[in-house]
Amino acid sequence: MITSAFPIGKGVLLYQAILFDFDGVIVESVAVKGRGFARLYEDQGKDAQQRVVRFHEDHGGVSRVEKILHFNKEFGLPTDEVTLSRYRQRFSDFVLEEVIQCPFVPGAEEFLKNFSGKIPFFIVSATPENELHQILKARNLTPFFKDALGSPTKKPEHVRRLIKTHGFDPKKLLFVGDAMTDLEAAQETGVHFLGRISPEVPDLFPCTIEKSADIFGELKKRLSKDS
Repeated sequence: MITSAFPIGKGVLLYQAILFDFDGVIVESVAVKGRGFARLYEDQGKDAQQRVVRFHEDHGGVSRVEKILHFNKEFGLPTDEVTLSRYRQRFSDFVLEEVIQCPFVPGAEEFLKNFSGKIPFFIVSATPENELHQILKARNLTPFFKDALGSPTKKPEHVRRLIKTHGFDPKKLLFVGDAMTDLEAAQETGVHFLGRISPEVPDLFPCTIEKSADIFGELKKRLSKDS
């Protein structure tokens, strides 16, 4: 088990590992991707663009593959694989550099630097995995994470694989996310969840769910306690 390599105190051992979504949790990229979708469908008119952005914000954590298929169906556009692949590539071209350059979620960079050597961190994202690794490398974030997992594999499957591969106890894992798909992945796999409340995205989490506008302040408090 990975945790055997990190015997550094009660507070840190509260969790065997922490799993992070990427967009809207590590970096402020949700709006970047909203603009990318709006640009992708600009020929459908302003009203359509607004619907696209609203759907994107309300369905955080859903892969671009699923969103583009949904939008093309809604607008009566072709849904053959050649067309969808072209749309996905255009979307990537629109957003990649901006995601690389966008700001961190407040507290994220400092937290990763201070705690990544003390407890294993993983990324579990809906971003295509090869693109996710490209972004992490460009932002010099790769060393902070034991692995970065993306689409096309679904988040619950990634979590199950991590549990099996590393011998984690689900009750000692924490998933930090900003979308209902993150919460659902945590609930489906039996791991704890902490939701990020963002000023840019509607809070769709039930009132019974642990959530914070300052997730890294909250995490620092949890991991520093009694360490």
